Amino acid sequence: MESLDSSSDFYLFDRLFNRSFSEYWKLFWTDYDFSKYNSVRKELTECLDFLQTHSLPQYFQHESESPKGDSTKEEPEFQKNIERERLNKLRVVEELQQSFELLSMGCIHFDLISKNEQFEDVHTENIKYLMLPYLTAHVLVEKPDMQNRFSILKKVQIYLIEFMNTLSQMDLLRPDELQLWETKFAKSSEHSGINERGRKSEDIRNLRIKQASFERDLKKSLSETFLSSGSVERFLQFRLAEDSDREEFYRNTLLSILRLFSIQSLNHLNSIEMELPFIERRELNKLAFSDEPKIDVKSSSSKPWFLHIDKNSKVLSHLSHLTQL
Repeated sequence: MESLDSSSDFYLFDRLFNRSFSEYWKLFWTDYDFSKYNSVRKELTECLDFLQTHSLPQYFQHESESPKGDSTKEEPEFQKNIERERLNKLRVVEELQQSFELLSMGCIHFDLISKNEQFEDVHTENIKYLMLPYLTAHVLVEKPDMQNRFSILKKVQIYLIEFMNTLSQMDLLRPDELQLWETKFAKSSEHSGINERGRKSEDIRNLRIKQASFERDLKKSLSETFLSSGSVERFLQFRLAEDSDREEFYRNTLLSILRLFSIQSLNHLNSIEMELPFIERRELNKLAFSDEPKIDVKSSSSKPWFLHIDKNSKVLSHLSHLTQL
């Protein structure tokens, strides 16, 4: 098997992705046990050191929030444990968030994926980077930060829409999934010629049943693939020197992951659509009973961060928004 030069810049980012995705998969698709998380801080720091030499901001050096004072001093032990678990999850989620955001910058630096490419044109070793908008969105959804939940969900929407638009552009969505995407969530439904109100609730329910069945099959197939490979990280260590049959299997497996994430993206968007009005109402109620200046909650829906990962993106000018998390 061909091996990458461990001193190369691309190797650093490739290893960071493999380690981060492996930990992400174990956490959110296997056992959901944050106590078993193996930190990717070492790989993250190595990539940071590289990017800092290219004049990128210092945001990613910020550590996760720590407990402010001994606020749990008089609390029952079970409440202290709950808070410790929350803070541990917060640290894990923020580290993965930093990793996936940093990798998105790496995609720009290395020009890994062109905005106008079709799936078959994407270099085999670069297909996995198509996952990044979804991965960032998913860890953000899991962030145990109710105080900033509204702005977090608005950012999650941005990432999920970007991810789904990319899959749609590459013709990777299944027909029924594409129909649901274009009629319910996409900004324009010109291609479908119908809208959500024009669809029967029974049709939508049948689509969701099909999605659930397809999702179960994908999970089972992926679990078997990763098990036969020894580990998720080992599976991701694909090199071009491997035979063509192996390459085709690798591409098809990554396509299955993308399709699994597309199903989850629609589920997340649907959940967010239902959750946001309640959070907005809660925030407005808090403002109504506080002495602080009234701020329109909807103003936080302005576009955060960046939408497109390409050379023309104004990435650096938007990074200041990241510190609001």
